[in-house]
Amino acid sequence: MNSKTLRHILMAALLLILAVAITGCGSQRSKRVSPTRTSKNYSVVKVRAKDTLKTLSNRYLKDPDKAWIIAAYNRIDSVKEGDIVIIPRTPINLGGIQDNRIQTVPVLAYSGFSEDVSDAITVKRSDFEAQMQFLKDKGYTPLPLDRFYDFLEFKEQAPEKAVVITIDDVGKNTFSVAYPVLQKFGYPATVFVATDLVSGKGAALSWEQIRQMHDSGIGIGHRTKTLRNLTRRQGDETLEDFVIAVDREMTVPTLQFKTEIGYAPDFFAYPFGATNEMVISLLKKNGFRGALTMGKGANPFFTNNYLVKRNSVPGNMSMAEFEKLFIFSQKGESK
Repeated sequence: MNSKTLRHILMAALLLILAVAITGCGSQRSKRVSPTRTSKNYSVVKVRAKDTLKTLSNRYLKDPDKAWIIAAYNRIDSVKEGDIVIIPRTPINLGGIQDNRIQTVPVLAYSGFSEDVSDAITVKRSDFEAQMQFLKDKGYTPLPLDRFYDFLEFKEQAPEKAVVITIDDVGKNTFSVAYPVLQKFGYPATVFVATDLVSGKGAALSWEQIRQMHDSGIGIGHRTKTLRNLTRRQGDETLEDFVIAVDREMTVPTLQFKTEIGYAPDFFAYPFGATNEMVISLLKKNGFRGALTMGKGANPFFTNNYLVKRNSVPGNMSMAEFEKLFIFSQKGESK
């Protein structure tokens, strides 16, 4: 445990003692004495009737999805009336640095779904549901992509066993197979879209289906216009033509996203996982916050925003192999 975290804990403990003492005295003198004590970094709260971790998080952290912070800090799964809990009001462990370990966040990448067929790419519904149940049973916490980037950028702490779910498929089974399973578990995910492949015809997603997923909380990411490899020239392209073409693969879909779903995605998935310095430079020029590769491994806070690693989940992956994808820490480097 680092010294900063220890100081925070000692301060919170003093607040807790004060809150208990004053609440006890107040119950004898006046029922109007507040059961809450607050400092810059903490609130010590006496739980009221009908309170839950989410309502407490919404009240004190202004975000119900940060309930995990209260649960983790107090080492609890739920609250009941009369409990006294400590609510950290500021991040206390940015980067997930503890002793000689550094937190890492694994990112999953799915490439296709089916009702009942699995192969080297496609994951069938029952397997996908079993994988999401595995995350729940293990206490893993799927994060929206923007909150994962808050972790990378040292803005927010992440749950100890945070994971990110991404989907690189604009087939209709993303909507009919994966989306209902994600809704069942209440898990966030990001679907990366190559706009030329969205037609609503045959096996392709429609913009209406994409809007429905987006409106329910599924993130929509950018995956170019045509799904071309951005690191290779095509045919007799000159260098100038090539750079212009790569830039258009970013800018033209951005305009379509604004028209179809009302905003431009901040995050980009490289087709085939391929990137280079030129591609990254163009992404920065066009205002993207980050981009994801297909490189294997998990991501510590100092991961380059434009070189985030993802672990592919093929349809023929066993549950034992799936479990090995989750690496939540690495040794800290020392000189």
